Amino acid sequence: AYFNFFPPPCTTYLLTDEHLNVDDLKPDMKIFEPVQDTLQLARLDEDLYQEVTAHTDSEGQVHMQNGQSVRKAHNWGSSLPEKINVGFALVSQGYDGKEGYLKIQGLEGDLSMDGLNEMMDFMDAFTLSSNAQEGFSITYDVRMMRSPSMQMVTTVAEWGAAPVRQKRWERLNHSCKIIITAGLRFTLAKGVLTTFFLMCPPVTRTYLMWDPDQPLETAALFEP
Repeated sequence: AYFNFFPPPCTTYLLTDEHLNVDDLKPDMKIFEPVQDTLQLARLDEDLYQEVTAHTDSEGQVHMQNGQSVRKAHNWGSSLPEKINVGFALVSQGYDGKEGYLKIQGLEGDLSMDGLNEMMDFMDAFTLSSNAQEGFSITYDVRMMRSPSMQMVTTVAEWGAAPVRQKRWERLNHSCKIIITAGLRFTLAKGVLTTFFLMCPPVTRTYLMWDPDQPLETAALFEP
């Protein structure tokens, strides 16, 4: 149970003889095998905290870059597709009769900056489309997705903190849910989001959940 909260970074064995060689270790002596993705999420939490600390002034304000990018964004024109596959996620959009919606369904594929940029361009295009103009909800289901790199997280933070984009999302985004596996990954994700929102504050009530259908009062809530 202890390792559920404080997992060691390597394979751990329980021995009665400290002089045993590695070659003599048996499978039944193994008591813990680390999940690399969980370890990466834990390292991300620590690295993100250091990044925020480095950009915090004497008054406690976090100053990141302005979120502007020199790359050329993908332009779908007036024919925004219902969904795209960016390799590590299916990103879909639409209108349910009352408001628009964005859904990000994580996949097991490798994460990439190209895929992330395409996803952000798609989300930008959606917020400018007719489907979003009465407001929209967004759901990130990342239960199958691998942990992102530090570069990807700071890229999203800078993108989201761009003033024009931030004001548009504050006006249109009515709800946000993030779904992640229960247990240690949920606990680590809560820490990562707490630090992330210091760089890029939430624009609406944001719920961290382990099941998309669970009661909201049981979820972790981040207020704008």
